[in-house]
Amino acid sequence: MQHLGPGLFRAQHLPSARAGLMAVLIGAAFASAGYAVAAETATDAATKAHSEPAITIKTDGAAAKGAVAAVERFEHALSDGDRNAALALLAPDLVVYESGHAERTREEYAASHLDADIAFLKTAKTRLVSRDASAVGDSALVLSETEIRSEREGRTTTRISLETLLLRRTDYGWRIAHIHWSSRVK
Repeated sequence: MQHLGPGLFRAQHLPSARAGLMAVLIGAAFASAGYAVAAETATDAATKAHSEPAITIKTDGAAAKGAVAAVERFEHALSDGDRNAALALLAPDLVVYESGHAERTREEYAASHLDADIAFLKTAKTRLVSRDASAVGDSALVLSETEIRSEREGRTTTRISLETLLLRRTDYGWRIAHIHWSSRVK
């Protein structure tokens, strides 16, 4: 992506369908009412930094709520260990970015680390901190912050996970087309 100014990007080196989806979603994220809903003042940010964050779920319309419902089904499928249900919610041309790595199809994600994600989330305790969603046409953006507590080799670790999901509405409902996960130790 080439940055052309506030809310303006030019997709480069992406297949046309993916470039179109990215352009719509980036525009929706930065130039639509969804941006205004998610914006906060510096005072609000400072207050949040010194207190326990409240759970906030902000959505822009019925379409965004449908996209959030698909995200929640995906999360439940992972934590319940239901591999088939998780895969059914992913677009075939899914792209996953995590920890500097990329999987460029649903099948590649399924073969590389879907099973590890399921194993981790089956035993982890998660708490949604915030979730923002907006939708334009058949595209949606869902941003989530989650606190994840897990145990490994007798040690408990708490991480803050940030998740960006781009979804596309299909004849079969909302499907996740892009996942970007990052996390840090709390």
